Amino acid sequence: MAHTDNSFGPNLPGVFDFTILFEQSILCLLPACIFILVAPLRTWTLVHCDTVVCSRKLFQAKQATIAVYSCLQLALVASWSLPSTPKTKTSIAEAVIGVLEAGAISALSWAAHHKSVGPSILLNLYLLLSAVLDAAAARTYLTRQGDLAAIGGVLSASLAVKAALLLLALEEWPKELVLKDKAAADETAAGVISRGVFWWLNPLLLVGAKTLLAVDDIGAIEDEFDSARLLHQLERVWDNDAKTGSWALMKCTFLAYKCQFLAGIIPRLCFTGFTFAQPFLVSSVVSFVGEPEEQQAAQVAASLVGATMLVYVGIAVSNAAYRHMTYRLLTMYRGGLASLVFKKTLGLEASSVRDSAPVTLMSTDIESIVMSGDAIHDIWASFIEIPLAIFLLYRNVGIPSLFILVPAFCTSAAGALVSPALGPARVQWNKAIQERVGSVSTMLSQIKGVKMMGLTDLFHDSLQTLRVDELKLAVKFRWILVQLNSFAMASEDITPVMVIVAAIFWTKADEGLTVAEAFTSLSIIGIAATPLVNILISIVQLFGAVGCFSRLQAFLTIDERRDSREMAPSTVSSTLSPADANSASNIEAETRPSLDSSMPAVAIEGATFTVGKNTKVLTDISMVFPQGTTSMIVGRVGCGKSSLLKAIAGELALARGRLVANASSMAYCDQPPWLQNCSIRDNIVAQSPLDEKWLYTVIEACALDEDISMFPMRDFTIVGSGGVALSGGQKQRVALARAVYSRRSLLLLDDVFSGLDSTTSKTVFQRVLGRDGLVRRLNATVILATNHVNLLPAADHITVLGDGTTVRNQVRFGSVDPSEWGILESDTDVDSTMTVCGSGEAGLEKVEVSQEAAANPSPKTEAHLSRQTGDLDCYSIYVRSLGTMAMVMLLMGSVLHTAMVKMPQIWLKLWTQKGTGPTDYAYMAGYVGFALASTTFGALNMGYYSLVGVPKSAIRLHDMLLRCVVRYARQSPPFNLQTSPLEANKPKQEHHFTSSPAQTAASRSTGPFSQDMTLVDNALPMAFLNVTTLSLRALAETGLIASGAPSIAATIPICFLALYFIQKYYLRTSRQLRLLDLETKSPLYTQFTETLAGLPTIRAFGWAPSFLADNHRRLDASQKPFYTMFCTQRWLQVVLDLFVAGTALVLVSVALRAPGHTTRGAVGLAMVSLIGFNQTLTMAIDQWTRLETSLGAVARLKWFASSTPDENKPCERAAPPPAWPTNGHIELEHVVAAYRHVFPPPALSNTHPRETKPPAVTTPSPS
Repeated sequence: MAHTDNSFGPNLPGVFDFTILFEQSILCLLPACIFILVAPLRTWTLVHCDTVVCSRKLFQAKQATIAVYSCLQLALVASWSLPSTPKTKTSIAEAVIGVLEAGAISALSWAAHHKSVGPSILLNLYLLLSAVLDAAAARTYLTRQGDLAAIGGVLSASLAVKAALLLLALEEWPKELVLKDKAAADETAAGVISRGVFWWLNPLLLVGAKTLLAVDDIGAIEDEFDSARLLHQLERVWDNDAKTGSWALMKCTFLAYKCQFLAGIIPRLCFTGFTFAQPFLVSSVVSFVGEPEEQQAAQVAASLVGATMLVYVGIAVSNAAYRHMTYRLLTMYRGGLASLVFKKTLGLEASSVRDSAPVTLMSTDIESIVMSGDAIHDIWASFIEIPLAIFLLYRNVGIPSLFILVPAFCTSAAGALVSPALGPARVQWNKAIQERVGSVSTMLSQIKGVKMMGLTDLFHDSLQTLRVDELKLAVKFRWILVQLNSFAMASEDITPVMVIVAAIFWTKADEGLTVAEAFTSLSIIGIAATPLVNILISIVQLFGAVGCFSRLQAFLTIDERRDSREMAPSTVSSTLSPADANSASNIEAETRPSLDSSMPAVAIEGATFTVGKNTKVLTDISMVFPQGTTSMIVGRVGCGKSSLLKAIAGELALARGRLVANASSMAYCDQPPWLQNCSIRDNIVAQSPLDEKWLYTVIEACALDEDISMFPMRDFTIVGSGGVALSGGQKQRVALARAVYSRRSLLLLDDVFSGLDSTTSKTVFQRVLGRDGLVRRLNATVILATNHVNLLPAADHITVLGDGTTVRNQVRFGSVDPSEWGILESDTDVDSTMTVCGSGEAGLEKVEVSQEAAANPSPKTEAHLSRQTGDLDCYSIYVRSLGTMAMVMLLMGSVLHTAMVKMPQIWLKLWTQKGTGPTDYAYMAGYVGFALASTTFGALNMGYYSLVGVPKSAIRLHDMLLRCVVRYARQSPPFNLQTSPLEANKPKQEHHFTSSPAQTAASRSTGPFSQDMTLVDNALPMAFLNVTTLSLRALAETGLIASGAPSIAATIPICFLALYFIQKYYLRTSRQLRLLDLETKSPLYTQFTETLAGLPTIRAFGWAPSFLADNHRRLDASQKPFYTMFCTQRWLQVVLDLFVAGTALVLVSVALRAPGHTTRGAVGLAMVSLIGFNQTLTMAIDQWTRLETSLGAVARLKWFASSTPDENKPCERAAPPPAWPTNGHIELEHVVAAYRHVFPPPALSNTHPRETKPPAVTTPSPS
């Protein structure tokens, strides 16, 4: 041991090594002491957790390995204690700490094995780090002369045992879980190395590459993303906040998940450290290449190769780690905000929710917040990296290093002037989207009526006008984005020019700027450009996110419905047993429990009810509804019948008086009836327990058995959005069946017989509300709003309303002059004897039979290979929607911009190799000119594409979607579908509108008009632009890297081949995950829409908690592909970063081992290109994946068009003359019609009426 080994060093004079004292104190003692302090805390935490693992053999192997390791640590203590062993001041202390370290490892290993499903991250990280550092120490001891070789041997053996312990601690082995029914997330069970490089995703990627993925194939994600848990965390902070200021919700969201934010700080700092090691590496390599061969030491070359591997592998791992923490945080934001919005929706007044606002908040605002949050760690890190970059640059060029701030300040000032308008512009755009989606939702719910009345032209034109107006507002938003992005490009292009030119003509004017200094400075500027751009981009994202948060906050601060009712404890409960459900004789006294007959079901005393902003709808109402009675509310249209039922249900505000209800929940049938887009069975059972016998008893009582028998799926038939597949009478009866099935003690029925013919109405009334009806036997109280005079004699009490007040209060039918009832009958809302009643006016397809399936859509239902490999037709459709001119301009602009971006670096190489001087004005002009040209071409390219091409494409694709929905011929369509690939395989059969699965999909939700159009407006155009520019940039950087070592040019085809297979393998899974992400969002949007339509019904039944739980289940299903998609992106990033690390390793190795085959300038240019090459590759493939996923909107439009039959035959496409029809003449000759062309019997057979008078169809239902 040298005498200088006992000094701190760290360098050992004359030898390429550290001193022993430095290695023992910094490489061994420091990490060991930190671990010994932290490990007991983690062990104590785990000890108090439940035991989850019972794998004894694995545990015994771990403990045996730790025992051997402990013995070796004791041997080191003994060896260092020998008088003959040369030692430093820390040698014995380091050996003793090693023994304590072994004890801490044993305790933590025991706790982590039994109390955690996954391995201990702390233990894994320490073992991995200490193994690397021990290897360096062992090498030092073995290379020293004397007795230290024995120490080196023992330490080497200890290192081997530690490596074996690391393999066991990684726990990449099957575990015997105590809770076998609880699946552990793959990520949780993975070891630290597997999590660091995302190997745990390999099985999923392999499955996705071989077959079609379903949601169940993804597997569980961690408990941290449970929607109920995320809601609780956010709600706790939000409820305790004062909610003042426009930033309140943003602040609360950050505080709710602050721990996850903190988890990303350390990996982000590590990424900064590895990134800023690159300039030092560039300087060392370039300097080494330029030295004479006799001065080039092989040991130095080897160390530079090792440093290259360490730097680039460190970048790969730390980059993936901090970005993974970022997207975990964004996933939590999404789950918490979406749950909070839905819970708020359940508490709002139905009148305060307009234009599908919650749907827009969920589909647009929350998604925009997630997209804007990916730079959350880059923002604060930028304020560390910029001063650090200036310091390093100052060491190279002096005062001109400060010029790096000049373009940034100028563009930031310009951005500060422009960006305040970004938030309001986004809000206006979102409001326009909300208005359009609300109009679409309303019109789609009435699409049959629109088509029957020939209003498809008006339908199309009005919605298309809304779309055009919306995109005019979008252009304002995009114009601001173009300006801000142009500022960012100007800063990135001009900054290196200012610094280099100032250095050449100022601080380096005398000695000149060397190649090493030039490219080291370029590498620092390139690294500094990222935080500078991040600051500019963060301004854009921040204002955009603030606008979205402000909309969310405005919604969350709306006053909720105030239930002013006094709820008496319910004393009535039905005891109808399933066994007695089918026997009328058995339903007698046992359904009438003892109760206080003096307590009415509902009592109203001098009550005045208001709606909205204190608008009175009912005034001075006083009435009592006794238990077990049937009361009917009658009156003219608009007299307040429905309002009274809503008041009893708690939906109207009580301005004066009292309302006492003797039931915490009740059954409510709204007008019109509210149905969910699920099966008839699920609509009837809803949130009540399933009882098969009672279900079929209710179905028979409501006269639904005959209708259901005609359906191919019987009671599993999907009713469509709002019951579009059912007739009006059928919808009324399904809603009534749901109320009866629930066995509530109080039934509020709003005109449930209005859609029934007289025969069906009488049958249903007798079976349900008659003297021996089900409701009577259940001893339930019924309050029925109706104008059917023939039902009034069966009422126990009748109340007549007029202009919001009582005209006759709870009288008997016989006590009123019959002439009054005649007046009511003539004023009935709907003539019940003049209605079209069929078994359903829509095709009834074989679809999923429960809401459970709706939350877990499987791509295997479509079985399209394009989910894995993509669809070139989608590219063709989008390119054609952009137009030829836009595409030509995009390609030309992208090529010119890419060339101009790289030309300044090539020009600088030529300049520095020639030698710089203060009179090189021609070189300076070329250098500056190329930079300005780069900014100009980039801004013009983005501006024309964003402001001209994208709006045209969005208008055309929306028009295509609209025309697919209404399926009518126009004289000159803006974008001819007949010549597009959409029509290639179109079915020839003509059916009714709702017989197509695609049309049914459109009718049941606004997804294609909201979610898909959002993709067309935002993600798709930007992904298309980014893929084009990044692909060209990757090609340019590949050429520059190859120029640094011409001998490796032969490997370029191999590299491109490897990249091709990487992206192909990745995209086969990633594309499917993005499609699954879109598909699992659809049930969420559907539930939001249905909940808005049925708020009074949901609250009356007391189903709000159940709907919130269902929302959590759907959101959890949506989070799986959403989060896994981000994880696969990190997998790709690690793979590409490691690919770049390999490229850098080969480049440096060849340049250092064969210096005569390259030059300093070529190596410098290549290494500067390497700095951004991994990011370019990652972004290119990531944007390609985004493009493929965004094209899913076009793919769904293609599928929508190809699977939607055209009702118009070729001979029916001619436009009728302006005077048509001259008279109302209808002829049907031998018509045979069916709801589907594939199954009998026909709904109409051999029908040939001729009618010239206003027709009326008065058949009983079904007919």
